[in-house]
Amino acid sequence: MSPNTPEIQTEKIQKLIDNISNNEKEGGILVIKGGYYYSGSLFLKNNVNLYIEKDSKLIGSNNIFDYPLMETRIEGETCIYYPALINANNINNLNIFGEDIIDGNGLIFLETILEQKKMESKMSQ
Repeated sequence: MSPNTPEIQTEKIQKLIDNISNNEKEGGILVIKGGYYYSGSLFLKNNVNLYIEKDSKLIGSNNIFDYPLMETRIEGETCIYYPALINANNINNLNIFGEDIIDGNGLIFLETILEQKKMESKMSQ
C-alpha cells in the first residue's frame, strides 16, 4: 500500500485482507499506518482484525464505481445497491479498532441522493 496518494488502494488492501484470512490459523491484524489511504468497498473476512494507527486514515473513494453493485440490505430491504466502505457478512473473530479515523466519505453520495429525490419529487408534481 502507498500512503498519502490519491490512488485508490482497494485491490491492495483487499489482497492483504484475503492473505491474512487464508494464511493465518489464528488470524491476524491489518494495520493502516503512516498516512491516509483511499479505498472502495472492502470485504472483511474471518480472523481478520483492522487496526487504524494514530495519524492514519482509511478514506472512502468519492467515485461510486469503486463500490460494485451487489445484493445488500438497506433499511430492512434486500436490494441491489452499492456496498459500504467496510463490509462483513457472517464473519467470526473480527475487530475494528485503533487510534484514528475511518472516513466513509459518504456526504458526496448523500448529497447526490437528496438531489435526485428532489428532482424526482418535482417531476411527479
